[in-house]
Amino acid sequence: MDVKVTAASDSDLAGAKKLLEPLKDLFPRLKLLWGDSHYGGTLIEWVKEHLGFDIEIVRRLGTARPRVAQRGERRGRNSSKNVPP
Repeated sequence: MDVKVTAASDSDLAGAKKLLEPLKDLFPRLKLLWGDSHYGGTLIEWVKEHLGFDIEIVRRLGTARPRVAQRGERRGRNSSKNVPP
């Protein structure tokens, strides 16, 4: 594992470029990257043109809420057999 630190004065776009450039040689079979909506626009075009990778932007659909088991519901390994009594 490597760590790369960029200056706080670098933009996210500049930092992303510095972090992604070495991937081309390290992972020659790499074709697809995922990123959040913050890394769209010009970065996608730059990565495709200079590195040959596609970037798929993953958009947040909302926050997951924990599910509360109902009274009498079984939980665990056989949860597919949860049938209330």
